[in-house]
Amino acid sequence: MRFHPYHLLGDTPNVIVDGSATPSTVLTLSHWPGSPTPLDLQDDLSAQIAVRAIEQGALPAGVALVSNNHFDQDGLAGVALLTLGDEAWRRREQLVDLARAGDFGTFADRGAMRVAMALAAFDDPDRSPLDPAVFAGGYEAQCAALYEATLPRVLAMLDDPASVRPWWDDEDAHLEASMQALASGTATLDGVPEVDLAVVTVPEATADRLTSR
Repeated sequence: MRFHPYHLLGDTPNVIVDGSATPSTVLTLSHWPGSPTPLDLQDDLSAQIAVRAIEQGALPAGVALVSNNHFDQDGLAGVALLTLGDEAWRRREQLVDLARAGDFGTFADRGAMRVAMALAAFDDPDRSPLDPAVFAGGYEAQCAALYEATLPRVLAMLDDPASVRPWWDDEDAHLEASMQALASGTATLDGVPEVDLAVVTVPEATADRLTSR
């Protein structure tokens, strides 16, 4: 299967990962509420749903195109699983961890979080190392260009997060400081499960910081 820009799918049968189905979509692999993802494939992340679809042989025969209507880490991980063959399949746990870091801000391996941070920078025209032409045109064209630019890179990024360190270093340092603050009790995290709420208390002197998630 191969990636194809969402806005150019037309009447061609396709599989959508993490986004909204089009009239020509044959299978949707998305964790979004209301998505027509088959019940036996559903999971917390679209990348996990893509793994299930591969494992269960649920991908439709004769359908060559894969797409998504927005760019993010979960969508990229899922599209990679469907389009990058055995190389992606061998890294399926890393790709799912990347999706988890991007969508939920949690991770099993710090490298996946670092790649998620780098990809957020790649998606920011003010910080991105990508060709400025990627950000020309409307969002549909930008989304397609981001997939086309990052799909050939994402597996290597997961193999060697240090290769994209300039795009995650500052945010990762903030993450490390945050984790240390929680571990030491300088910051506290209290859950209010009856309303599905988490309350984080930090010292007043803590500097404001913008992050990608």
